Amino acid sequence: MGVRVKDLLSVLPPELLSTATEALKSMKVSPDHELSDDQLTEVYRALSAEVGSTKVYKLLRDAGILRERLRLKAFIVGDSGVGKTTFCVKLATGIFKEGYKMTVGVDFYAIELIHDDKLVKLILWDLAGQERFGFVRPTFYSGASGGFIAFALDLPSTLSNVPGWLEEVRQNAGEVPCILLGTKLDLAPDNPGALRVVKELGLHSYVPISSKTGENLGLAVKTLLSACLR
Repeated sequence: MGVRVKDLLSVLPPELLSTATEALKSMKVSPDHELSDDQLTEVYRALSAEVGSTKVYKLLRDAGILRERLRLKAFIVGDSGVGKTTFCVKLATGIFKEGYKMTVGVDFYAIELIHDDKLVKLILWDLAGQERFGFVRPTFYSGASGGFIAFALDLPSTLSNVPGWLEEVRQNAGEVPCILLGTKLDLAPDNPGALRVVKELGLHSYVPISSKTGENLGLAVKTLLSACLR
């Protein structure tokens, strides 16, 4: 069960009320509205920018709004050019930018969000898709609880390479949950073949997304966290 707006405001010290109220104003919610995890995450981030994440976590934990703080490692793999880095940057910063340079080897992004009464620090490793980086990737699967395998909806051939990516994941990370991502939903319609691939390969689920519009980005992360933390 989520926390109501008025209950959240009642546990905050006076110096943080204006920041919280400002964040809530953009959501157009009533005092009795029950905040979703996404909405609570937005307020948490606004407050953290003001006084630091440690203090905000302690406030929310002491109030019974959050139960624990977790750290989770995940990965995103897939062919070069399918939009892995764009996805990661949009999640981490809220900014969409076209034309990123090719990821050289690996990169990672830290994303804090609230999920089912838990504050989760998601460390998302962006693993380069080029064949010449194949010798680098195995090391960075170690310790991952799950991840994304991405293909681009405007490049149907990238879906046919998903089995190879899953094989690499299984060899290096074991039987961790994998979410199939269909990227660039703003450029091409959904591909019904993706669900068939999920069923044939035993993937956890499929989420079509657009990093440009933000469509289903939250759903993709929620799906991953639910699979990894259950």
